[in-house]
Amino acid sequence: MSTPKQLAAAEHVAAIEKAKPLTLSGISFRDFLLEHHRYPVIAVTGQSGVGKTTFTDLLIAHLEEAVGNDGSLRPPAVKKLTELPQMSPYLPIIKATSDGLSDRTLWEKNQELFRSLDEAIVTRAFLESQNSVVVMDFSIVQVLVYAYVKIHGKSGKKFERDFNASFAKLPKPDFVVHVGAKPETVLGRLERRGSYIDSQIVAVTDELHAFYDRNRRDILSEYYRDVPVIRVETDELDLVNDATAKTAATKRAVEETLRRMAA
Repeated sequence: MSTPKQLAAAEHVAAIEKAKPLTLSGISFRDFLLEHHRYPVIAVTGQSGVGKTTFTDLLIAHLEEAVGNDGSLRPPAVKKLTELPQMSPYLPIIKATSDGLSDRTLWEKNQELFRSLDEAIVTRAFLESQNSVVVMDFSIVQVLVYAYVKIHGKSGKKFERDFNASFAKLPKPDFVVHVGAKPETVLGRLERRGSYIDSQIVAVTDELHAFYDRNRRDILSEYYRDVPVIRVETDELDLVNDATAKTAATKRAVEETLRRMAA
């Protein structure tokens, strides 16, 4: 006899299997390819703890189903590109600074490293998009947001100048999906993961939320002015522990995201 979680998981799979074929901006994947000479690139962004990685995997599952039903002569694959190293850029640094290491130096070196890595991955995404729909589980603007939080003065201004010069030369994704949650939700999820939490991380989490909050500073819209930015709030969703909630998340968040892309 199936348990409630097994039944909910089966419903989740069924929901994916029933996903309708996706068209982007009213055209099929094949027509997008003919117009742009590549397939779409989608960036999913948000701070650690919002459910970004889980949401990205659900989105890819739906995209794969849509691709299979598209009817194109050569349906593309759906490829995921992940930011490396796969960890929150700020949690390990705050732990290190609490242990007495140089705060400013660590943040500067860390953000320089992430900028270089992300630039390489963004460039690769557009190479991969010749044959695949590409979903990145990050946006390079995250690098700048983390820098704003801790790199100030001349160093901060130099980092922003260098970032802007580099960003202007990079190709932009076709869609940005911002997965967000309130600071208290983020902190609760980080704590359940066993992450190191102290007063600095609480403060940084609040600051990061402010940069993504449209009522204070909508940094994604500032940098992606000509790119649709789709908002997904996950405060009421348990994307990890509750299979029933995951099914609901699929219906409400992923399908709404696809609908917005096809608008």
